Amino acid sequence: MPSPTSLSNFPAELLVHIVEDVDDVADLLSLALTCRAFNTLIIPWHIDYRWISCRLSVDWTDIRKVLSILPTKPFLAARLRILELIYDKDPIPVLPRSLSKFPEYDKAPDVDQLETKGVLVSHLTDLISHTNNLTHFICYITADFCSVFNLLVTLFEHSPALQDLDINARVFADPLPPHTKDSHELKRPTMISLRAVCLVIFSGSDTQPSGVYVSEFVDLLIRSCPSIVDLRLSCVGNADPYPQFLLQGNWPKLARLTLGGGGFYSVGLSKPQKALIMRNFLSRHSTLRSLSFVRMNLIFKDSIAEGSLPNMQSFCLEFHATTFDAILPVTAAANIRHLRGEANSSSLPAIRLMTRLQTCILSQLPGSALSLTTLLDALSVSVERISVDSLEIWNDAITETWLDMMGSLRRLQRLTHIAHIFVDVDLEKPVGMDLMRQLGTVLSGLLYVEAGYTSRWIRMQAIREQDGEYALPSGTRIDLRDWGDIFWEIKPIRVRKITKPYSM
Repeated sequence: MPSPTSLSNFPAELLVHIVEDVDDVADLLSLALTCRAFNTLIIPWHIDYRWISCRLSVDWTDIRKVLSILPTKPFLAARLRILELIYDKDPIPVLPRSLSKFPEYDKAPDVDQLETKGVLVSHLTDLISHTNNLTHFICYITADFCSVFNLLVTLFEHSPALQDLDINARVFADPLPPHTKDSHELKRPTMISLRAVCLVIFSGSDTQPSGVYVSEFVDLLIRSCPSIVDLRLSCVGNADPYPQFLLQGNWPKLARLTLGGGGFYSVGLSKPQKALIMRNFLSRHSTLRSLSFVRMNLIFKDSIAEGSLPNMQSFCLEFHATTFDAILPVTAAANIRHLRGEANSSSLPAIRLMTRLQTCILSQLPGSALSLTTLLDALSVSVERISVDSLEIWNDAITETWLDMMGSLRRLQRLTHIAHIFVDVDLEKPVGMDLMRQLGTVLSGLLYVEAGYTSRWIRMQAIREQDGEYALPSGTRIDLRDWGDIFWEIKPIRVRKITKPYSM
C-alpha cells in the first residue's frame, strides 16, 4: 500500500493554483493551517493583498505608497482582487500591512518622486498591467483624456476576470485624439465577466469645445462588454457627441440603466427624431427593470413604446417636469414600484396609475402650486417609503394644515419611512414632539422619520415609547439613494458592509 502523499511534496505551481481557486478569507486561513507549504504561500500574500482601498487626499500619500511599490512586485499585484481609489469619508485606508517588507523584490522607488497627477495615472497603469485577477475596480481620477483612456484599455487587456468597474474621471483635453495614438491599437479583449459599469466623465466647460472624445469609451462598451447588467454613463461638459451608444448599443442582459449628461444624440435632430432613436434603443432592451435619466433632454414624448419594457419596475426622471405624463405608457406606469422625479401637475396623472408603488421620491420646485396633501392623495395605498423635498419651507404648511394632512397620511398605512417632509419640525420644542407622537399614532407601522433641523433619522418606536433614544443604532444608516433599484454607482466594499435598518 503506497504511503500517503504530503501536501508539502506537491509542486509549488500546483499549490499556487489551489490557492488561486479559493476566494473566501476564512477558507484561506484554514488552508494555511494544513501545512507549512500553504502557510508560507498564503500568509500574507493572498489575504493581505486581496483588498486595497485608498482615500484620495491632498497629499496623495496613501496612493503614492501603493503605486510606487506594487508595480515592482508583480507577484503580489496579481493577488489583488479589489482596488479602490476613492473619495471616502473614512480617513483610514485599507492597505497591506507588509507592503514594503519583501526583500526578494527590488527596492521600490522613492514615493516622493510621485508629485503630479499625470505621474499618478502612469504608475496606476503600470500596476493595472499586473492585476490579472482583479474583479472590482473603482477609480476617481483627474488627468488628460488619453491617460484615462489608456488606463481603461490596459485594464481590459490585463484583467479578464473584472466584474465591477467604476471610473469617475475629471478629464481635460489632450493634444491629439486617441485614434491617432498607439493606445487605439492595443488589444481589446471581450470582457465576458464584466457585469457592472459606471462611467462618469466631467470634461471642459459647458460652452467651449473640450476635445474630449467620449465616443472612444462608448466604443469600448459596445465592442468589448457584451455581458453588462448594470450600466451608468454620464458626461458632464461639452464633449464630442457619441450617438452610437443609442444607435448601436445592444446588451442582452441589461437590467439597470442610468443615463446623464449630453452627447447621446447628433446635433440638429428634432425631438420626434430623438424620441424615435430612444424608442428603438429601449425596445432592444426589454430586460430592463430600472431606467433612470438624470439630465434633461434625454427622453421625450413617445420614447417608450407601449409594452416594450414589461420588466421595468424602477423609474427615475429628473429635470423633466413638462412631459412626465406623456413619457410613461399606461402599462409601464402600472408596473412601477419605485419612482423618483419632480412633483408637478404633469406628474400626478402618471403617479395615480402606479397602483403598485412602494417607493416614491419627489422634489417640488417653487411655484408648482401643488399642496402636500394633493401629492399624498395621489399616492397608492401600497407605498412604503416616501420623500417629498421642496425648495420652499414646509414648516408653516405642516403646522397649519396638519389636520388635513393627517387624513391623507392615514390611508397610507403601509408607510415605514418618511423623508424631508418633517425636516423643519423642531423636536426640541413641545409642539414638534407632539406632532411626531400624533404621526406615530396615525401610522402605527411607521419605523423611521427624517426630522429636525439637522435632518437626522429618528426611530418612531422610541417616540411612541418616549424613551429619549431616537437616533439610529450605531453603525447603521439610511440613504435615499438606496431606495428603489436605481443604479447610481458601484459602492466601495466598506460602504456595502454598513448595516441598513430596513429591507429593500
